[in-house]
Formats: sequence, C-alpha cells, structure tokens
Amino acid sequence: MKENSAQFRVNPGIHLRETGGEGILYDTQHKKVHILNDTASYIWRACCENQRHDEISVGVSEVYDVPLETARTDVEETLRTFAELELIEFN
Repeated sequence: MKENSAQFRVNPGIHLRETGGEGILYDTQHKKVHILNDTASYIWRACCENQRHDEISVGVSEVYDVPLETARTDVEETLRTFAELELIEFN
C-alpha cells in the first residue's frame, strides 16, 4: 500500500466527538466506539479534510514537533489501523 500519495475516504457513519484531548469515534455501522489520543484525533480530522498521507505527516511533524520520518511512520501506522477497523478506505 502506497500511503504517501494515497487518497482515501472516511466511511460514512463514523462520527468524532472530542473531549479533553481525546477523540471518541462512533462507528454506527458496526456499533463500535474507538478512543483516539490527541495525535490520532488530529490524523482523523485531516482524513476528514481529504488530506493525503504526506500532507498529514507534515502537519503532525509541525504540530507535535517531531522529525518528519517519525511523523510519517506514525501516520502510516494510524492510517493502517483506521483501515483495518474499516473507518477509512484507500482508493
């Protein structure tokens, strides 16, 4: 999977509620709840804004003051988890 330039879509029926630095995703289709830390919430919001993997990585690097390579690895892992949970689909 080539996430660096991959485009993906957020599955309908997934709703984010943020509270105290955490995000809570409600998956109405599968009737599941997912708790996100601050970074995963940032990545989720970027997904909802149709940002690509590389754009999200740059944002994570800047916002959380981490090296770009670290951000890329973290974003890739988070996107893969979102896909495994059927929260997003890669085009």
